[in-house]
Amino acid sequence: MEPVIEIVNVSKYFDLNGEKLYANSNINISIGKNELIGLFGANGSGKTTLVRQVTGIMKPSSGYIMINGRDVMKDTKNIKREIGYMSQSAYAALWGLKVKEAIKLSGRLHDLPDAVVEKRYAFYKEYFSLRDGIDEMAFGSLSGGLKKMVVFIISTLKDKPIYIFDEPSNELDPKKRKLLWDRILNFKNNGSTIILVTHNIKEVEGLVDRVIILSKGEVTVDSSLKELTKPFENKLKLKIAFENSDYFNRYDNALKSYDFVEILEKKDLTISLNVHQDYLDKLTDELNCFYPTTYSVDRINLEDICFSYF
Repeated sequence: MEPVIEIVNVSKYFDLNGEKLYANSNINISIGKNELIGLFGANGSGKTTLVRQVTGIMKPSSGYIMINGRDVMKDTKNIKREIGYMSQSAYAALWGLKVKEAIKLSGRLHDLPDAVVEKRYAFYKEYFSLRDGIDEMAFGSLSGGLKKMVVFIISTLKDKPIYIFDEPSNELDPKKRKLLWDRILNFKNNGSTIILVTHNIKEVEGLVDRVIILSKGEVTVDSSLKELTKPFENKLKLKIAFENSDYFNRYDNALKSYDFVEILEKKDLTISLNVHQDYLDKLTDELNCFYPTTYSVDRINLEDICFSYF
């Protein structure tokens, strides 16, 4: 089956006083129909650059990107119509418009009849519990969270085969974030292909089919969720705090004799580590001899795994 999105040897660099500064380098990714991709990475890793290349907003310095067999840079106008893109920042062009004006204008730009736009907007107002007075509020006067809501609505006014969401949940309260994730999952369940860029990795663990991690503009991980998390299925994360450096150092030395422990971090009289669940009782029984002030045990989640690659 032909991929919906195919990224081939894509690089983007900027000329800085005669030197090439790479935003991304030699990216190769193939995304199939109905996949929900989690695109993760630290700040500055090249995520936004890549999605801007996929949407045709930014031209690669080398390589090419195909959407349903068509070159993005050769058929940009038509391809953009097939992508619902929510950018990381609010749209400056909407700043002086009232919310309802912005919604209507965006609908017309998507060739949607006003009646269809009204119906979708009414659905979203009820879905997100947006207050009635929002219609007449200037977009630029909204809080950060409300701006995000309006931009999400604008990006999804029309059903699209492809959606790209760049940090859609920033500044949203927990309830609104959950509603947003559920809505994105609904798009996937209805057949759309989705690229989701977010730092809220823990919240989307149940959504993504596949994880792609960028580091310094390069792909360091491209794996199904199942394959990525399988090695950690039976491991637990411990965080142990000590009241003084003596107990901290003594326990640190004791850990060196345990080949079943992976030290993650040692900082401020606190040790974080991974351990197989079969050895948890042994570790905690011996821990009591070092008088920890507190310790916690958690399962290793997708966020923990991804952070190890950042």
